[in-house]
Amino acid sequence: MIINKIKIRNFKKIGEIEFSLNSPLVLIGPNNSGKTSLLQAITLLETGLKKIMTEKKTGTIRTGVSINRKDLISIPVPNAKLLWFNKNVRAVERTNGSQKTKNINIEILAEGHIGGKRWEAGLEFDYANEESFYCRALRKDEQGNERYSIDKTAFEFKVAYLQPMSGLASSEDRLTPGSIDRRIGEGKTADIIRNICYQLLHPERAIDAAKESVLMKRWNEINEILFSRFGIRINEPVYNPDNGLIDMTYEEKGIEFDLSSSGRGFQQTLLLLCFLYSNAGKVILMDEPDAHLEVLRQKEIYKLISDVTRKLGSQIIIASHSEIVLDEAA
Repeated sequence: MIINKIKIRNFKKIGEIEFSLNSPLVLIGPNNSGKTSLLQAITLLETGLKKIMTEKKTGTIRTGVSINRKDLISIPVPNAKLLWFNKNVRAVERTNGSQKTKNINIEILAEGHIGGKRWEAGLEFDYANEESFYCRALRKDEQGNERYSIDKTAFEFKVAYLQPMSGLASSEDRLTPGSIDRRIGEGKTADIIRNICYQLLHPERAIDAAKESVLMKRWNEINEILFSRFGIRINEPVYNPDNGLIDMTYEEKGIEFDLSSSGRGFQQTLLLLCFLYSNAGKVILMDEPDAHLEVLRQKEIYKLISDVTRKLGSQIIIASHSEIVLDEAA
């Protein structure tokens, strides 16, 4: 699953941008320059396609589908207007002494291929109120001609978005896949590392289902990578129904420890690997996967991410501040 080209207008920090993509793709820039906005725009495209597809399945498809800001688990905002570039949702045009109000829409156009099949999708998002907005196929092309551009294959588009590592909580309640996604979108990765590991072995979503042998193969591959780099072997996470917690331990030099005893670099590598292996074949978006890692680990983690995504047939798009990652990408 690959995005080859994307164009974004009027979204958060992005007035207008268009460029081609490959994998791996690294976005480098200073703070507040729009790197995260670009990643979030790709998640908004997926959200819009999901909403349209859902209405098609129920037979209630209309010209536009409504999206609530609370549906945007990867883009937490208190007001839908904050999704618009400079918060501009309307413009006033004056012609021959009269004025007319025009809606300013967010536009996202993307094209790529999935399983050898080319796809194209163009969506526009029209502000309704602070809680919601409308999504529909992009109605006009560059020349102002009517255009409805969503290929059937585009509805297979799947994205996985991981926020920067924020540490590790001392314990974790077992969470549903939706709750995990919401916490990732809020940047609360400290709350879900054990849950991501658990979902890798016991997936609850139909789309992530696989044979037990395949799941164990993925787990064993992660374990081998971690052992080769840290000399640590992780044990399978265990759900305790008596207290609702997921317990997870690891072994180092023959001694068993709770996961909370491990170092930050190990925890971050575990999170990245389990997230990658849980989302094989998707477009993977990672915001600062090198955060908190020292220089040598930054170089190592970039190569690791690139190799694993290539092996899993995924596309990786990374936002980073690291000169080391930039040098490796170049």
